[in-house]
This record gives sequence, structure tokens and C-alpha cells, in this order.
Amino acid sequence: ESDSESQLYCFYLISAKIHYFFYKKEKALELITKAEKLLTSYSPLDVPEHYFFHTLILLDNYSDFSEEEKKRHWDTIKSNNEKLADLAQGCPTNFEEKNLLISAMVSGISGNFIKATEQFDAAIQATREGGFIQNEALANELTARYYLQRDKTTIARAYLREACISYIRWGATMKIQHLEDSYPELLKKRRRYDDSNALQN
Repeated sequence: ESDSESQLYCFYLISAKIHYFFYKKEKALELITKAEKLLTSYSPLDVPEHYFFHTLILLDNYSDFSEEEKKRHWDTIKSNNEKLADLAQGCPTNFEEKNLLISAMVSGISGNFIKATEQFDAAIQATREGGFIQNEALANELTARYYLQRDKTTIARAYLREACISYIRWGATMKIQHLEDSYPELLKKRRRYDDSNALQN
């Protein structure tokens, strides 16, 4: 039964991540909630990833929550990020970028624009230094979305381009298409890539 629950937990976590990456935020929330109930069945390596994506998904859905739900989920968001901060203290190479990215999004929701932008850039730099290409892509994408919410399209376009370059290097071609379809006014269709994986028109 334990192995079965562990496999089910992994299925929910991975499925939640996939739905999150493709902007299916309600389904991602449903799946990560199911994973949360099975967290005792985890592999220890999954725990930081769970905290990270659980928090990202809650933040993505935050504006849709009722006031009561916002209060309850805000406590979870803070708790999860405190756990990531503790992990980052012990091993900054592996966890600091996750803590910084969540902190940036929390600062953004809290209305602290300057702090949010600084933390977004710090998160991107940390992912780059750590070699976490998938999280570098995600951090750039989330930064772009943050600027788009504030109608700063020129800056957002630059971060989206960086996100695409990182997703290409990660091999996430479906995600590239998803971004192109989601932001046609900011991203031209990209049909080929050069040997250095840079985007080509």
C-alpha cells in the first residue's frame, strides 16, 4: 500500500506541474491538493519540489480565491516558503533560487514592486549559477508575466525571449509553442534554432 500511495503521489505531483506549466491553473490546484493529502508517501527528494510547486500553484490561483480562502492559503504560502528558506540556508545552491522566486511573487502580490523586481532578477541569477535550466526558464516566464500585469510590455518581451531560449535548451518544444500561442503579440513564431540554441526568426 505504501508503494502504491507513493506512486500515486508522484503521479499527482507530476501532473500538477504539467498543468501548471500550460496555464491549467484550476486543474493544477486540484491535483496538487490531492498530492498534499499523500505527502507522507513522498520520496524525500520530492519534498522541496512539492513545497515549490504547491506554492506556485496557490499563487497562480490566488486572485480567484474568496477572502477566507486567501487567508488560509496565504498561511500555507508563507509556511512553504519558510521551509524553502530553511533549506536554502543549508544548501543555497539547490534551494535558494526556489525561495527567491516564491519571495518575488509574494512581494508582487503584496504590492512591493521594487522588492519584487529585485527578487525576480536575483532568482533568475541563482538559477543560472546553479545550472537549473528549467527553473531559469520558469523564472524568466514568471517575471515576464509580472511585468505584463503592470502593462510593461517592452520589459516583459525581453524576459519572455529569455524564457524561450531557456526552454529551447531544456528541450521543451511544446512549451515554446504554448508561449507563442499565449503571447502572439510579443513572440514571433520561431521555426528554427541555430547551434547555440539561440532563437532565430
